[in-house]
Amino acid sequence: DIKAASLRTLTSIVHLERTPKLSSIIDCTGTASYHGFLPVLVRNCIQAMIDPSMEPYPHQFATALFSFLYHLASYDAGGEALVSCGMMEALLKVIKFLGDEQDQITFVTRAVRVVDLITNLDMAAFQSHSGLSIFIYRLEHEVDLCRRECPFVIKPKVQRPPAAALPEGEEMETDMEVTDVAMESSPGPSAESRQDPPPPANAAAPGTSAA
Repeated sequence: DIKAASLRTLTSIVHLERTPKLSSIIDCTGTASYHGFLPVLVRNCIQAMIDPSMEPYPHQFATALFSFLYHLASYDAGGEALVSCGMMEALLKVIKFLGDEQDQITFVTRAVRVVDLITNLDMAAFQSHSGLSIFIYRLEHEVDLCRRECPFVIKPKVQRPPAAALPEGEEMETDMEVTDVAMESSPGPSAESRQDPPPPANAAAPGTSAA
């Protein structure tokens, strides 16, 4: 409880004090180093979370730890420090792990938020660790779970009955409407087609008598 309270205090300082205290917190926790105190603590917590043979960290402490990571990643200096210590790989392990407990979904959600923030700073690390494939794999898993609990078939709101089920009067009315539309859309006879045909060549001119 004391460790969780300490993390929540640091989170509040980062959130309220913002940049003045941020650099000091990054230096004190060793966030920018791979072997720093905070990165090692996060990796151990994640390993205990995904390894059944290890005893997981207390839920309250793990929640406070992930919240602290999220608030650090909200600022450029904190995000760059998390990128420098290689936090992307550890967070993707949380997203990839398919746990049955509902509490694990909470950490997956928080990990996705942190990854979303630091990916803007380092897309290469996200791609090199197959981040997109892991996200798609996780999304397919969650969709399959939802289909098992709430199976349904998407239907349109307005359904048109088949033509065989319509009364005879409605069929005739539909045919008449189609005919009217066809007549309105068809062009009328052109001016050239309405001109009188030329007189035959052997016709006598008016006013002359035959020889």
